[in-house]
Amino acid sequence: MAAPFRFVVLTDRSGANRVYAAPAAELVKWDRDRTAVGADGTTWTVYEDRLQASAGETLARLPAHRAFWFGWYSAYPRTRLVR
Repeated sequence: MAAPFRFVVLTDRSGANRVYAAPAAELVKWDRDRTAVGADGTTWTVYEDRLQASAGETLARLPAHRAFWFGWYSAYPRTRLVR
């Protein structure tokens, strides 16, 4: 069985979504503006084309289509929702 594809979806205060490839990053806090914090304490800054860690690591932004979260969750119940 193939390993799951990991990604993160960030929704800002206006309701706009950005999706980033996140093979190893686990985000636990999001200020709904420009800053997210990883489980290891790393600070990530949101840019239009990438998510960038304070140490320089970058996660590429992915093309996405907006859908209702509960539809996704019903198909993928192991999804973790962080608010």
